[in-house]
This record gives sequence, C-alpha cells and structure tokens, in this order.
Amino acid sequence: MVVETQKNTTLYLVLTTLIDAIIQEKPTKATPNRKLFDFLNVSSDEVTKIRYKSVAEIPVLLLLEKLKPPPLVVDFVALRYLKIFQRSNQGWKLLANSDALSAALQAVYFGSSKGVKEKIVREVAKNGWHRAEGAAQKLLGRNLNKQEVFWLVNSYVKDRGSQSSSSEHELMRMAHEYLTLEEAREVERLILEFRQEWDRTLD
Repeated sequence: MVVETQKNTTLYLVLTTLIDAIIQEKPTKATPNRKLFDFLNVSSDEVTKIRYKSVAEIPVLLLLEKLKPPPLVVDFVALRYLKIFQRSNQGWKLLANSDALSAALQAVYFGSSKGVKEKIVREVAKNGWHRAEGAAQKLLGRNLNKQEVFWLVNSYVKDRGSQSSSSEHELMRMAHEYLTLEEAREVERLILEFRQEWDRTLD
C-alpha cells in the first residue's frame, strides 16, 4: 500500500510538471513530445493516430493509455485540466480554453470516478458544447438533464457573434427529447427570439 501510494505521488508530480509545461509554454508537437514518445516507446503508427489532437491532449492520450493508472490519478489529470480551463476563463494567459476543456473531457474516458465525470460533463454543457450529450450517455449512462439542456441553449443564444441553423435544429431536437413539452416550448421561444434579433442586425 505504501509503495503504491509513493508510486501514485510520483506520477502526480510527473503529470503536473508535464501538463503545466505544455499548457503554459505551448510547445510544438515536435519538441517535448518526441522525448515523451521515446520514453513511452510509442510507435510511429501511434504518433500518426494522435498527431491531429491538440497539444494539450497528447500527454493525456499517451500517459493514461500507456500507464493505465487508477481512477484517482485519472481524476487528478482531468481536474487539473479543468482548473486550467477555469483559470483561463478568469483572464489567465494560458492555453486556449477549448484545448484545456477538451483535454479534461478526454481524460475522464480513461476511467475516472463518477463524480469527476459528472463535473466535466456539466462544464462541457455550460460552455455550449454539443458533445455533452454523447459524453453524458457514454460516461454516465444517462441523457442530458433539464439544467444541462438549458446551459447549451443559453450558451448559444447569448453568443451574439454567430448564428447556425444546424445548431438551432440540434438544440430543439434535444429539448423535445429530454424536456417536458412546456420546457421545450421555452427553448423554442429563446431560439426564436435570438433568431429574430440576429435577422434584425442584418437588415
């Protein structure tokens, strides 16, 4: 037990150093990651598979897949990325928000605790990512709840910089699937008001 605890403590330190360096220094995929690939004996085929992932996700995909750590370590990685994402929302000059949150979401698929999965899914929904639907189903075995659907809707209608008919269609689909008829009509009203306001700005 003591040996296992020491092993996990060391892994925490390694992960913390690696994640913080990647987040803050924004290295290219060819620099520190090449050393990481060699250390973990990652083949060229595996490098090809992950080369289109963001810089923030690479240590998650590599370390968690290769080391297969216990849930406590996976929780640690996911929550650290979540903390970085939340700091960036408060004005910290760190990695792009989407990369940090995406890395947190990737991490929980490697076996985090249910509580951390819930926390990440909620954060994804709050920020208007439609991936929240699939994440809730795959990670938690449930559909989106009322609060999560309204987080998605409110995130969309409060963004005055863009309009998407496909997004509106998806939001209304989710509303009718997961909400009561009255709640779904409220979603339709919010989207209609947004669309009318958007059209007025184009006139």
